[in-house]
Amino acid sequence: MNLHHLELFHAVASRGNLSRAADDLFTSQPSVSKQLRLLEDSLGVKLLDRLPRGVALTDAGRILAEHAREIFAHRDRAVRDLDDLAGLGRGRLSIVASRTVGSYLLPTILSKYSALHPAIVLEVRVTNTRRSIEMVRQGGAEIALVEGPVEADEVVGEVFGTDELVVVAAPGHPLAGRKHPVRLERILSERLMAREAGSGTRDILDRELARRNLTWKPSLEVESAEAIKRFVAAGLGIGVLSDLAVAHELEDGDLARIRVEGFALKRDLSVVRSRTKSVSAACAAFRACME
Repeated sequence: MNLHHLELFHAVASRGNLSRAADDLFTSQPSVSKQLRLLEDSLGVKLLDRLPRGVALTDAGRILAEHAREIFAHRDRAVRDLDDLAGLGRGRLSIVASRTVGSYLLPTILSKYSALHPAIVLEVRVTNTRRSIEMVRQGGAEIALVEGPVEADEVVGEVFGTDELVVVAAPGHPLAGRKHPVRLERILSERLMAREAGSGTRDILDRELARRNLTWKPSLEVESAEAIKRFVAAGLGIGVLSDLAVAHELEDGDLARIRVEGFALKRDLSVVRSRTKSVSAACAAFRACME
């Protein structure tokens, strides 16, 4: 078996998409497709089903993907162990963060870390909480910084801070600036904008409303807190966002907070790592910068 072909397959299986895997490997999609066909021909099995959007693993593909994940996890561990010998004189650290943490907390931490350890090459991705945890589980990142609960057997989460969800509107909205808190049911009757399913912000909101036996449907789902803030400021509806995301806008008066009766959603911010893999020296130094 050609290990280069196996690495291409591992990238495609992890990303679920030929184009994204090609981008990760700095090659072209046609090249990846060709190499995968050679791998399938050499093994005599079909590994992937090509779909209109992305790919799906066949039964044979799922078996090979598990073996590939173990093989390249061992390779990455060997590289990290050797890098550790250099005492952070060189090395690489792969980090993934949920969008709220990645946008509003991670830049400050990375600035401090890079100043202390300039020789460490950083690989940083920002996605939603669910995908961030999955990347650590699959070995695509060594550490993740996320908001919301961490629920996966293969990883462990350590709380490093807290965050709160707040309801915001344009300053001229009828519910903004009221002296008394507004009932939650009244908020749910408004035009609501929310993060996409899979984000930590959305997950904790869905859980709380389900706990109260309340149903809701956002009028607009957006994968960016920045976009939601702009829509809300333009008077298009109400948003539920992290206080980290709206602190400046509330202070400057671009947005107004709506106080909601009995609604105080605080959540943990967690560092996520593999439960079974050793922690590299580069990762340990990064964790120290967060304290």
